[in-house]
Amino acid sequence: MTLHDTNRDNLAIYIITRISRAGTLPLEAERDAGKYLYKVIKPYNGIARLPMAQETAKIKGLLLDLRKDENKPYVTTLGLDAYLAELEKENNAYDRLSQQRVQNRTTSKKESGANLRKRIDVYYDDLTLLAQSHSVAKPSEKATAFIAALNQLIAETTAAYNQRMASAKKPAPAPEPTPEPTPGGDSESPDEI
Repeated sequence: MTLHDTNRDNLAIYIITRISRAGTLPLEAERDAGKYLYKVIKPYNGIARLPMAQETAKIKGLLLDLRKDENKPYVTTLGLDAYLAELEKENNAYDRLSQQRVQNRTTSKKESGANLRKRIDVYYDDLTLLAQSHSVAKPSEKATAFIAALNQLIAETTAAYNQRMASAKKPAPAPEPTPEPTPGGDSESPDEI
């Protein structure tokens, strides 16, 4: 992705610089093409310093403007057709990768803890109700052991949570007070200077 961005920056800078400097060339056809196209590219100066998404859109605009019928002969005169094609290829590749990255981030986004907790609480309630019902309907040593282990797990989890919350609420120790300076400096007697 960085390679495509660097390439499109270099190509855009080259195209804009080539057109900007063509107005001073000794060949009249190139000089006229440069002067004519300068009006077209002027809004695109500094394109490589724009934020990535904005740069992508501006490059598309630059390509669209330079490929208009009235500009095509001047672009050809300056020999920029191949550079425009390469710029379009690099910009499209960058745009494709950028959209793919956004899509990947969207699909891999983690569920919030609060939403996850709500879903898990339903399963937890169902599991505990099922275990309790089964132990009442068909008492067995396994059911009793399972309920004892579940109760122990609940007690340990609750204790750990309470400890964590208590440590988060502990106030920071108060700084020791600094003694007030006595008027007149360090002297024991106020008459001494």
